[in-house]
Amino acid sequence: MIVLLLPALRLIPAIYRWRFKSRISRWYRALLMIEQDLLAQVAADQRQALMERLDNIEEAVNRMKVPASFADQFYGLRGHITFVRARLKA
Repeated sequence: MIVLLLPALRLIPAIYRWRFKSRISRWYRALLMIEQDLLAQVAADQRQALMERLDNIEEAVNRMKVPASFADQFYGLRGHITFVRARLKA
C-alpha cells in the first residue's frame, strides 16, 4: 500500500508548481495583450480602457496567495505591471 502512495505523493508538489506557474503565465499573457494594443497607436480614450484592464490585472494579482518559494516570480510580475503602466502613461 505504501509503495502505491509514493508516486502519487511525489506528483503533488509538481502539480502545485504547475498550477501556480500557469496562473503567473496567464497574467503575463494579459500584460502582453495590453502592450500589443498599446503598440497599435491607440487613441486617448482607448488608453483609458487599457489602463482599466491593467488595473483589473493588478487587483487580481494583488489578491493572489503566494508561497514564499514563488515570491521572486510574484514580485517580478508586479514589477512588470508597473512597467506596462509607465508605458501607458507615457
